[in-house]
Amino acid sequence: MMKGRHRLALALCFARPSLSLEWAVCLHASDVRHDRALTVRALQQIARLGATLVRTDFDWADFQPEGAHAWSNATVRYFEEYVADAGALGVQLVMILSHPPQWAWDLYASADVDGFLAAYEAYAAKMGALYGARVKYVQYWNEPNNLNDQIAAADRWRLFLAADRGVRQAVAAPRGMVNYDADSIYRLGWLPQLREAFARIGAAEPQHTIRTIALDVYPSTWSLPSSLGGWRPLAALHRALADPSHPCYGFDAALTETGYSQFFSPASWFRRSQQWQAEWFSRELPQLLRIIQQFHLQQAKSRYLFVGLYELYDKESSKTIDPEAYFGLYLSDMRTEKLAVSAIRSVINSSTAMEFA
Repeated sequence: MMKGRHRLALALCFARPSLSLEWAVCLHASDVRHDRALTVRALQQIARLGATLVRTDFDWADFQPEGAHAWSNATVRYFEEYVADAGALGVQLVMILSHPPQWAWDLYASADVDGFLAAYEAYAAKMGALYGARVKYVQYWNEPNNLNDQIAAADRWRLFLAADRGVRQAVAAPRGMVNYDADSIYRLGWLPQLREAFARIGAAEPQHTIRTIALDVYPSTWSLPSSLGGWRPLAALHRALADPSHPCYGFDAALTETGYSQFFSPASWFRRSQQWQAEWFSRELPQLLRIIQQFHLQQAKSRYLFVGLYELYDKESSKTIDPEAYFGLYLSDMRTEKLAVSAIRSVINSSTAMEFA
Protein backbone atom coordinates (compact mmCIF):
# COMPACT_ATOMS: atom_id res chain seq x y z
CA MET A 1 0.00 0.00 0.00
CA MET A 2 1.30 3.46 -0.90
CA LYS A 3 2.24 5.43 2.21
CA GLY A 4 0.65 8.81 2.96
CA ARG A 5 3.73 10.89 2.16
CA HIS A 6 4.12 9.11 -1.19
CA ARG A 7 0.48 9.73 -2.06
CA LEU A 8 0.98 13.41 -1.24
CA ALA A 9 4.11 13.59 -3.40
CA LEU A 10 2.28 11.95 -6.30
CA ALA A 11 -0.60 14.39 -5.90
CA LEU A 12 1.81 17.30 -6.00
CA CYS A 13 3.28 16.02 -9.25
CA PHE A 14 -0.14 16.12 -10.91
CA ALA A 15 -1.45 19.18 -9.10
CA ARG A 16 -3.79 21.61 -10.77
CA PRO A 17 -2.40 25.05 -11.63
CA SER A 18 -1.76 27.10 -8.48
CA LEU A 19 -4.15 29.78 -7.34
CA SER A 20 -3.97 32.50 -4.74
CA LEU A 21 -5.85 32.19 -1.49
CA GLU A 22 -7.29 35.56 -0.56
CA TRP A 23 -7.61 37.04 2.90
CA ALA A 24 -10.59 39.05 4.09
CA VAL A 25 -11.14 41.18 7.17
CA CYS A 26 -14.59 41.75 8.64
CA LEU A 27 -15.63 45.37 9.10
CA HIS A 28 -19.04 46.61 10.21
CA ALA A 29 -20.13 49.97 8.83
CA SER A 30 -21.41 50.80 12.30
CA ASP A 31 -17.86 50.36 13.67
CA VAL A 32 -16.75 53.29 11.52
CA ARG A 33 -20.01 55.19 12.18
CA HIS A 34 -20.89 55.27 8.48
CA ASP A 35 -18.23 57.95 8.19
CA ARG A 36 -16.22 58.10 4.99
CA ALA A 37 -12.93 59.29 6.54
CA LEU A 38 -13.04 56.57 9.20
CA THR A 39 -13.96 54.00 6.58
CA VAL A 40 -11.02 54.94 4.35
CA ARG A 41 -8.66 54.68 7.29
CA ALA A 42 -10.05 51.22 8.09
CA LEU A 43 -9.63 50.12 4.47
CA GLN A 44 -6.04 51.37 4.51
CA GLN A 45 -5.38 49.31 7.64
CA ILE A 46 -6.85 46.25 5.95
CA ALA A 47 -4.71 46.79 2.85
CA ARG A 48 -1.57 47.16 5.00
CA LEU A 49 -2.29 43.75 6.51
CA GLY A 50 -2.01 42.27 3.03
CA ALA A 51 -5.72 41.41 2.81
CA THR A 52 -7.47 41.92 -0.52
CA LEU A 53 -11.07 41.56 0.65
CA VAL A 54 -13.27 43.33 3.16
CA ARG A 55 -16.42 41.54 4.33
CA THR A 56 -19.20 43.95 5.23
CA ASP A 57 -22.91 43.87 6.03
CA PHE A 58 -24.97 45.97 3.65
CA ASP A 59 -27.62 46.14 6.34
CA TRP A 60 -31.14 45.98 4.98
CA ALA A 61 -32.33 48.00 8.00
CA ASP A 62 -30.01 50.87 7.04
CA PHE A 63 -31.22 50.95 3.44
CA GLN A 64 -34.94 50.67 4.16
CA PRO A 65 -35.62 51.70 7.75
CA GLU A 66 -39.09 53.10 7.08
CA GLY A 67 -40.74 50.66 4.70
CA ALA A 68 -40.61 48.68 1.49
CA HIS A 69 -40.80 51.70 -0.83
CA ALA A 70 -38.49 54.10 1.00
CA TRP A 71 -34.74 54.01 0.48
CA SER A 72 -32.16 55.90 2.53
CA ASN A 73 -30.24 58.11 0.11
CA ALA A 74 -27.55 58.68 2.73
CA THR A 75 -26.93 54.92 3.07
CA VAL A 76 -26.89 54.41 -0.70
CA ARG A 77 -24.34 57.21 -1.04
CA TYR A 78 -22.19 55.92 1.84
CA PHE A 79 -21.85 52.48 0.28
CA GLU A 80 -21.21 53.97 -3.16
CA GLU A 81 -18.22 55.72 -1.63
CA TYR A 82 -17.27 52.60 0.35
CA VAL A 83 -17.08 50.43 -2.77
CA ALA A 84 -15.19 53.09 -4.73
CA ASP A 85 -12.70 53.81 -1.95
CA ALA A 86 -12.04 50.12 -1.37
CA GLY A 87 -11.40 49.58 -5.06
CA ALA A 88 -8.95 52.46 -5.16
CA LEU A 89 -6.95 50.70 -2.43
CA GLY A 90 -7.02 47.32 -4.17
CA VAL A 91 -9.56 45.86 -1.74
CA GLN A 92 -12.69 44.14 -3.04
CA LEU A 93 -15.97 43.55 -1.26
CA VAL A 94 -17.77 40.56 0.17
CA MET A 95 -21.26 42.06 0.36
CA ILE A 96 -23.49 40.51 3.05
CA LEU A 97 -27.25 40.84 2.57
CA SER A 98 -28.60 40.69 6.10
CA HIS A 99 -30.18 42.43 9.12
CA PRO A 100 -33.81 43.15 8.18
CA PRO A 101 -35.61 46.28 9.35
CA GLN A 102 -38.33 45.94 11.96
CA TRP A 103 -41.13 46.30 9.44
CA ALA A 104 -39.80 43.26 7.58
CA TRP A 105 -39.49 41.24 10.78
CA ASP A 106 -43.09 42.19 11.53
CA LEU A 107 -44.13 40.55 8.25
CA TYR A 108 -42.31 37.38 9.18
CA ALA A 109 -43.66 37.36 12.74
CA SER A 110 -47.21 37.70 11.42
CA ALA A 111 -46.69 34.50 9.39
CA ASP A 112 -46.51 36.43 6.11
CA VAL A 113 -43.43 34.49 5.04
CA ASP A 114 -44.13 35.10 1.36
CA GLY A 115 -44.33 38.84 1.97
CA PHE A 116 -41.07 38.81 3.90
CA LEU A 117 -39.28 36.83 1.21
CA ALA A 118 -40.62 39.09 -1.55
CA ALA A 119 -39.32 42.12 0.34
CA TYR A 120 -35.94 40.45 0.87
CA GLU A 121 -35.73 39.60 -2.83
CA ALA A 122 -36.52 43.21 -3.73
CA TYR A 123 -33.79 44.45 -1.38
CA ALA A 124 -31.34 41.94 -2.89
CA ALA A 125 -32.29 43.12 -6.38
CA LYS A 126 -31.60 46.72 -5.38
CA MET A 127 -28.21 45.79 -3.92
CA GLY A 128 -27.41 43.89 -7.08
CA ALA A 129 -28.35 46.86 -9.24
CA LEU A 130 -26.41 49.36 -7.15
CA TYR A 131 -23.29 47.41 -6.28
CA GLY A 132 -23.43 43.88 -7.67
CA ALA A 133 -21.13 44.45 -10.62
CA ARG A 134 -18.45 45.98 -8.38
CA VAL A 135 -18.28 43.49 -5.52
CA LYS A 136 -16.48 40.18 -5.74
CA TYR A 137 -18.79 37.97 -3.67
CA VAL A 138 -22.33 38.21 -2.33
CA GLN A 139 -23.19 36.42 0.91
CA TYR A 140 -26.86 35.63 1.40
CA TRP A 141 -27.83 36.11 5.04
CA ASN A 142 -25.39 35.33 7.88
CA GLU A 143 -25.17 32.24 10.07
CA PRO A 144 -28.77 31.12 9.52
CA ASN A 145 -28.30 28.27 12.01
CA ASN A 146 -27.23 30.58 14.83
CA LEU A 147 -29.59 30.21 17.77
CA ASN A 148 -30.19 33.97 17.73
CA ASP A 149 -31.49 33.90 14.15
CA GLN A 150 -35.25 34.20 13.79
CA ILE A 151 -35.69 32.46 10.42
CA ALA A 152 -37.16 28.99 10.82
CA ALA A 153 -35.04 26.14 9.48
CA ALA A 154 -37.79 25.20 7.02
CA ASP A 155 -37.66 28.68 5.45
CA ARG A 156 -33.92 29.05 5.01
CA TRP A 157 -33.66 27.50 1.56
CA ARG A 158 -36.33 29.90 0.34
CA LEU A 159 -34.42 32.78 1.93
CA PHE A 160 -31.21 31.88 0.10
CA LEU A 161 -33.05 31.45 -3.17
CA ALA A 162 -34.89 34.77 -2.80
CA ALA A 163 -31.59 36.60 -2.42
CA ASP A 164 -30.04 34.80 -5.37
CA ARG A 165 -33.04 35.57 -7.58
CA GLY A 166 -32.91 39.21 -6.55
CA VAL A 167 -29.22 39.73 -7.27
CA ARG A 168 -29.54 37.86 -10.58
CA GLN A 169 -32.01 40.47 -11.79
CA ALA A 170 -29.02 42.81 -12.13
CA VAL A 171 -25.98 40.50 -12.31
CA ALA A 172 -26.16 37.51 -14.62
CA ALA A 173 -23.78 35.30 -12.67
CA PRO A 174 -23.14 36.63 -9.16
CA ARG A 175 -20.67 34.75 -7.00
CA GLY A 176 -23.15 33.89 -4.29
CA MET A 177 -22.45 32.09 -1.03
CA VAL A 178 -24.02 31.11 2.27
CA ASN A 179 -22.29 30.53 5.58
CA TYR A 180 -23.00 28.39 8.62
CA ASP A 181 -21.88 28.65 12.22
CA ALA A 182 -19.94 25.44 12.79
CA ASP A 183 -18.86 26.05 16.38
CA SER A 184 -19.74 24.20 19.55
CA ILE A 185 -23.46 23.58 19.99
CA TYR A 186 -24.16 24.45 16.35
CA ARG A 187 -21.70 21.90 15.01
CA LEU A 188 -23.99 18.89 14.97
CA GLY A 189 -26.80 20.65 13.12
CA TRP A 190 -25.27 22.59 10.27
CA LEU A 191 -24.27 19.66 8.04
CA PRO A 192 -27.72 18.02 7.67
CA GLN A 193 -29.26 21.49 7.37
CA LEU A 194 -26.89 22.27 4.50
CA ARG A 195 -27.82 19.07 2.67
CA GLU A 196 -31.54 19.62 3.09
CA ALA A 197 -31.45 23.29 2.07
CA PHE A 198 -29.51 22.68 -1.14
CA ALA A 199 -31.46 19.60 -2.08
CA ARG A 200 -34.53 21.84 -2.03
CA ILE A 201 -32.81 24.70 -3.84
CA GLY A 202 -31.48 22.41 -6.55
CA ALA A 203 -34.89 20.86 -7.10
CA ALA A 204 -36.68 24.21 -7.19
CA GLU A 205 -34.19 26.16 -9.28
CA PRO A 206 -31.25 24.23 -10.77
CA GLN A 207 -29.89 27.40 -12.39
CA HIS A 208 -29.20 29.08 -9.02
CA THR A 209 -25.76 30.67 -8.62
CA ILE A 210 -25.04 29.87 -4.96
CA ARG A 211 -21.88 27.89 -5.54
CA THR A 212 -19.84 28.56 -2.40
CA ILE A 213 -20.37 27.16 1.08
CA ALA A 214 -18.59 28.91 3.92
CA LEU A 215 -18.16 28.24 7.61
CA ASP A 216 -17.49 30.35 10.69
CA VAL A 217 -15.12 28.49 13.03
CA TYR A 218 -13.43 29.88 16.16
CA PRO A 219 -11.15 27.30 17.82
CA SER A 220 -10.32 28.17 21.44
CA THR A 221 -12.97 30.90 21.69
CA TRP A 222 -16.37 29.52 20.67
CA SER A 223 -15.26 25.94 20.14
CA LEU A 224 -12.67 23.45 21.27
CA PRO A 225 -8.97 24.18 20.80
CA SER A 226 -7.58 22.88 17.53
CA SER A 227 -5.67 20.22 19.45
CA LEU A 228 -9.05 18.80 20.47
CA GLY A 229 -10.65 19.08 17.05
CA GLY A 230 -11.47 22.76 16.72
CA TRP A 231 -10.90 22.73 12.95
CA ARG A 232 -12.81 19.48 12.33
CA PRO A 233 -15.88 21.20 10.85
CA LEU A 234 -13.70 22.13 7.86
CA ALA A 235 -13.00 18.47 7.19
CA ALA A 236 -16.73 17.74 7.31
CA LEU A 237 -17.39 20.47 4.76
CA HIS A 238 -14.59 19.26 2.53
CA ARG A 239 -16.04 15.74 2.53
CA ALA A 240 -19.47 17.07 1.59
CA LEU A 241 -18.09 19.06 -1.34
CA ALA A 242 -16.23 15.98 -2.58
CA ASP A 243 -19.26 13.66 -2.32
CA PRO A 244 -20.96 13.17 -5.72
CA SER A 245 -24.22 12.34 -3.93
CA HIS A 246 -24.26 15.62 -2.02
CA PRO A 247 -26.27 18.54 -3.49
CA CYS A 248 -23.24 20.79 -2.92
CA TYR A 249 -20.83 18.52 -4.76
CA GLY A 250 -18.17 20.55 -6.54
CA PHE A 251 -19.06 23.84 -4.84
CA ASP A 252 -16.26 26.12 -3.68
CA ALA A 253 -15.40 26.67 -0.02
CA ALA A 254 -14.53 29.65 2.16
CA LEU A 255 -13.90 30.36 5.81
CA THR A 256 -15.89 33.54 6.35
CA GLU A 257 -14.96 34.07 9.99
CA THR A 258 -12.24 32.95 12.35
CA GLY A 259 -10.32 34.69 15.09
CA TYR A 260 -9.48 34.75 18.77
CA SER A 261 -11.05 36.88 21.45
CA GLN A 262 -8.82 38.34 24.09
CA PHE A 263 -9.67 37.77 27.69
CA PHE A 264 -11.46 40.62 29.38
CA SER A 265 -11.09 42.15 32.87
CA PRO A 266 -9.04 42.43 34.99
CA ALA A 267 -6.77 44.79 33.11
CA SER A 268 -3.66 42.68 33.78
CA TRP A 269 -5.32 39.73 32.01
CA PHE A 270 -6.30 41.98 29.13
CA ARG A 271 -2.71 43.10 28.58
CA ARG A 272 -1.38 39.55 28.80
CA SER A 273 -4.09 38.21 26.51
CA GLN A 274 -2.91 40.43 23.65
CA GLN A 275 0.12 38.19 23.57
CA TRP A 276 -2.10 35.09 23.70
CA GLN A 277 -4.10 36.42 20.76
CA ALA A 278 -0.92 37.01 18.72
CA GLU A 279 0.33 33.53 19.61
CA TRP A 280 -3.00 32.03 18.53
CA PHE A 281 -2.73 33.58 15.07
CA SER A 282 0.93 32.58 14.73
CA ARG A 283 0.08 28.99 15.64
CA GLU A 284 -3.36 28.46 14.10
CA LEU A 285 -3.16 30.24 10.75
CA PRO A 286 -0.26 28.09 9.45
CA GLN A 287 -2.18 25.01 10.56
CA LEU A 288 -5.25 26.31 8.76
CA LEU A 289 -3.21 26.89 5.61
CA ARG A 290 -2.04 23.29 5.68
CA ILE A 291 -5.66 22.13 5.91
CA ILE A 292 -6.60 24.31 2.94
CA GLN A 293 -3.62 23.17 0.91
CA GLN A 294 -4.61 19.57 1.54
CA PHE A 295 -8.15 20.41 0.42
CA HIS A 296 -6.87 21.72 -2.91
CA LEU A 297 -4.71 18.68 -3.46
CA GLN A 298 -7.61 16.32 -2.87
CA GLN A 299 -10.49 18.15 -4.56
CA ALA A 300 -11.08 17.67 -8.26
CA LYS A 301 -13.76 20.33 -8.72
CA SER A 302 -13.66 22.77 -5.78
CA ARG A 303 -11.50 25.71 -4.77
CA TYR A 304 -10.93 27.51 -1.49
CA LEU A 305 -11.67 31.17 -2.07
CA PHE A 306 -10.68 33.08 1.04
CA VAL A 307 -10.13 33.14 4.79
CA GLY A 308 -11.99 35.84 6.72
CA LEU A 309 -10.50 37.30 9.90
CA TYR A 310 -12.95 38.58 12.48
CA GLU A 311 -12.64 41.51 12.97
CA LEU A 312 -10.80 44.79 12.46
CA TYR A 313 -11.72 46.67 15.65
CA ASP A 314 -12.45 45.87 19.26
CA LYS A 315 -15.81 47.07 20.48
CA GLU A 316 -14.33 48.00 23.86
CA SER A 317 -10.93 47.87 25.48
CA SER A 318 -10.90 46.02 28.83
CA LYS A 319 -14.19 47.51 30.03
CA THR A 320 -16.86 44.98 29.07
CA ILE A 321 -17.16 41.36 30.16
CA ASP A 322 -18.11 40.12 26.70
CA PRO A 323 -15.85 38.04 24.46
CA GLU A 324 -17.53 39.54 21.37
CA ALA A 325 -15.94 42.88 22.25
CA TYR A 326 -12.33 41.73 21.90
CA PHE A 327 -11.84 39.95 18.59
CA GLY A 328 -10.37 43.09 17.04
CA LEU A 329 -6.95 43.46 15.48
CA TYR A 330 -6.96 47.10 16.62
CA LEU A 331 -8.10 48.55 19.91
CA SER A 332 -11.40 50.35 20.03
CA ASP A 333 -9.66 53.70 19.42
CA MET A 334 -9.37 52.40 15.82
CA ARG A 335 -5.72 53.49 15.68
CA THR A 336 -3.68 51.29 17.99
CA GLU A 337 -2.48 48.00 16.54
CA LYS A 338 -2.66 44.96 18.76
CA LEU A 339 0.20 42.49 18.84
CA ALA A 340 -1.72 40.15 16.55
CA VAL A 341 -1.36 42.51 13.59
CA SER A 342 2.32 41.75 13.13
CA ALA A 343 1.69 38.02 13.42
CA ILE A 344 -1.13 38.11 10.87
CA ARG A 345 0.82 40.23 8.42
CA SER A 346 3.69 37.75 8.58
CA VAL A 347 1.42 34.77 7.88
CA ILE A 348 -0.40 36.54 5.02
CA ASN A 349 2.88 37.57 3.42
CA SER A 350 4.28 34.05 3.67
CA SER A 351 1.08 32.50 2.33
CA THR A 352 1.36 34.41 -0.94
CA ALA A 353 4.36 32.25 -1.76
CA MET A 354 2.47 29.01 -1.18
CA GLU A 355 0.94 27.11 -4.05
CA PHE A 356 -2.65 25.97 -3.67
CA ALA A 357 -3.20 23.37 -6.31
